[in-house]
Amino acid sequence: MHILLLSKFFPLVGQVSTLNLWLARGLSNAGHMVSVCTDSGWAPPQYRYESRHCPAKEIENICNSANFRIRYCQKWEDDQFYIPPTEPRVTLLVNEALAAIEEQPADVIFAHYLEPYAIAGYIVSTLTGTPLVVTHAGSDIARLAHSKNMGKAYKKIAEHASAFIAKSPTAKLLNAEWTGPLPSAYFPDPNFFNFKTSFDKSFSNRPVRVGFYGKLAEGKSLITSVRAISLLRSRGLDIEFVCAGKPLPGFEEKWQVEVRSLNWVETRGFIPNWDVSEFIHSCDIILYLKDGYRTSGHNSIIPKEVIASGGFLVASPESLATPWYQNNLTPGRDYQLFTDSLKVDLLANFLESVIGSIINCPPTKSTVDWASGYSNYIDSWSRIFAAAAEGV
Repeated sequence: MHILLLSKFFPLVGQVSTLNLWLARGLSNAGHMVSVCTDSGWAPPQYRYESRHCPAKEIENICNSANFRIRYCQKWEDDQFYIPPTEPRVTLLVNEALAAIEEQPADVIFAHYLEPYAIAGYIVSTLTGTPLVVTHAGSDIARLAHSKNMGKAYKKIAEHASAFIAKSPTAKLLNAEWTGPLPSAYFPDPNFFNFKTSFDKSFSNRPVRVGFYGKLAEGKSLITSVRAISLLRSRGLDIEFVCAGKPLPGFEEKWQVEVRSLNWVETRGFIPNWDVSEFIHSCDIILYLKDGYRTSGHNSIIPKEVIASGGFLVASPESLATPWYQNNLTPGRDYQLFTDSLKVDLLANFLESVIGSIINCPPTKSTVDWASGYSNYIDSWSRIFAAAAEGV
């Protein structure tokens, strides 16, 4: 089956790009042809991974290059202006997708995210007669789907798609008619996220390393974390904080003011998806402390990646609020749950006790079957695409 994916993709950061990368890898390795059409090649610097090489070449090393193609839309040039000036992102995506279909007809178009990909996907589907599968993330449903300025358009597209895969009750308000296969829960690819069998947790000759990765933003308790670690340092604990990511606009100035004079805080750029497990292994603790994050109901995959890699996760209840985490993981075994209010002294005390427990008892391997979970995840999307292509 030839699947044409219209969506966010590497080198754009974020969960949608991450899910698309691992889905494309799984589908291409399963024998499907996957063609990606994306505008992510010219994402602004604060939203993209540090790419040492050509993004397309890096991705071909991850996916099955025999069954995978990626097409980056060309950036809009200033001399191609018209009045009133706008950025014709939908047109660029449609043009790239039509070129891909001219090269090899697609069995199904998959638009993952409403704006602008579902719009572009609907146009390409209408022009070519190719079945369209649409799904969403947390942010587009929370902030775009029911907007009075755009909501009617998204609802119509959801209604006219061959399959609209609604992953939340709010999304089902757009269209809840699909009765075909549904996606299973996402699991990290065990070829890249695997449990580290040896741990040096003596801390005799090195500082304790606390890590965070992802977008640096409000609602993730990052300032509180810095101050809690600073308090531990004042108590004589040799400890450092490493953040693999970049501060988003609106948070950048606050972050720089907080950390600019702290030589024990390192702010790296975003790390490519396939290097995440290595980063987790390099840290003694990974913090993921969402507290009033801007996207309500955001079902983050970061805790899964940390636990699958054998990392020592310290998480807040909000970070693990979705049913999968509550039904499949156990606090104290799979992660450490910080349930107090996110205040500096309380978090410092909690981290101090966690560090003591790490020394005495390294992380134990999770009982979750990650390999079967990833295989089931890829297979579930294969069945969705097959059903849509066959008009089931």
